[in-house]
Amino acid sequence: REAVDQPRISHNWLPDQLWAERGLDASIIDGLEKRGHTIIWKKFIGDAHSIMVDPVTGKYYGEADARRNGAALGY
Repeated sequence: REAVDQPRISHNWLPDQLWAERGLDASIIDGLEKRGHTIIWKKFIGDAHSIMVDPVTGKYYGEADARRNGAALGY
């Protein structure tokens, strides 16, 4: 859940842009700007849904991204 909930960064090649979601640590923003990046703030960058299988029990755990409507499903 923690990984799915983190703010995202996306660097695009064409056009050469760096997109970021609000909520990034100030030190990350500062470091990117010091390296010459101009940050374009986005409300959402994609969405993530993940499924983990416990190798011992075989139990499935799913997490859906709260930023969008979706579900993590496995069978």
